Amino acid sequence: MKVFAKIAAFGIAAAIATTPAHAGLVFDFGNTAGQAHSGLDGPNGNIRTYSATDNGQTVNVRVSGWNTDGTSVQNAFLGAYQNAGLGVTNRNETGNGGSHAIDNIGSIDFIILQFDQAVSLNGAFFNAISQNGIRDTDATFAFGNAALAFNSAPGLHNANIADFDSIFATNSRFNSFGSSVSGFRSVNAAGSTGNIWAISALAPANGLSDSFKLRSVSVSNVAAVPEPATWAMMILGFGLIGGSIRSVRRKQKGVLLTA
Repeated sequence: MKVFAKIAAFGIAAAIATTPAHAGLVFDFGNTAGQAHSGLDGPNGNIRTYSATDNGQTVNVRVSGWNTDGTSVQNAFLGAYQNAGLGVTNRNETGNGGSHAIDNIGSIDFIILQFDQAVSLNGAFFNAISQNGIRDTDATFAFGNAALAFNSAPGLHNANIADFDSIFATNSRFNSFGSSVSGFRSVNAAGSTGNIWAISALAPANGLSDSFKLRSVSVSNVAAVPEPATWAMMILGFGLIGGSIRSVRRKQKGVLLTA
């Protein structure tokens, strides 16, 4: 029975190791089904809500647009553009000339993604947008774990930048460097997780203006449950271990009775 116990333990370990990470959760912001195709500008502080499902697991996200001058934070208009993705028109922009993109020209545009559970954001598709004859897609990511109801907006409008830092600590940020070419790229090599994420044009800017629309993001659901086959293997393993323990106890009792 010791052999069976070892096999069961190995089977449990193997099952856990091979459980899918649910990396297939993709939020496609360029497919505006259920979302009105945006003009270049609109009401500041609007919210857009999306869902993604993979392998029976559904994750929801609320997305909002923001801007900061490095001292204070203000909400902005979050646009959704067919086949292009999400863009931000802040209060100092008209939306013309590419200014309805997420950019760091003059000040820093960013979006906040509030998920209904903790996720690891694995990658994003950046649509490069030309402004002032420049195309670049460098971005900054930040993550946090906020005790904030999913249907509640973060109270950051007209807030001090310190309030932003209280949600997205400076050590929770990382950069993703792109090029003038649109495309998907992996991010978050450390596998960091959070229920709230911010994505901005590179902050601070490195001398070359960045401007893009966010077409999609790919996330892993860190709360994903094992597949049915995995549960079956684990239950079988626990049963074999239990049988092994009972057998050992019976043998021990037999020794005591014949002593």
